[in-house]
Amino acid sequence: PEACAGTDDAAVEDTDEAFTAPRLATLAATLVCVAAAAVALRRIDDLLPARDGHRASERLAYRIDCWFSSNPNAKILALLYVSIAMVLVGGLLLYGVSSTGFGEAVWENVALVGIDFTAASATESSLSARVVAVASALGGMFIT
Repeated sequence: PEACAGTDDAAVEDTDEAFTAPRLATLAATLVCVAAAAVALRRIDDLLPARDGHRASERLAYRIDCWFSSNPNAKILALLYVSIAMVLVGGLLLYGVSSTGFGEAVWENVALVGIDFTAASATESSLSARVVAVASALGGMFIT
């Protein structure tokens, strides 16, 4: 069957290419890892035993507090670490829900997290990719 004039075959191919098995596996693995990290952080006292009468969450808070008070670059490094994590996680999620390549997805997420917050509406056409882009832009706004 021939395509009718005015139809966009490229848009259909992009949608088909977006949900391949490797992309869905990347999306699922990223979501599982983020959820596992959130649960582990939330339940850290149940996962690690108390030592010297102090819970694991208290020891972690103390170590972070010591790091911030003893290292003059701690705030900058913390911002750097969180930004890198957001770019990588957002890039993996964007790769999983869109038809862009992994490098391009990470690069688009760099723009969303810290450089250009208006890219959230301009870069993607599918709803799921726009949700990831807006979440990355909002995360970048809250961090910076």
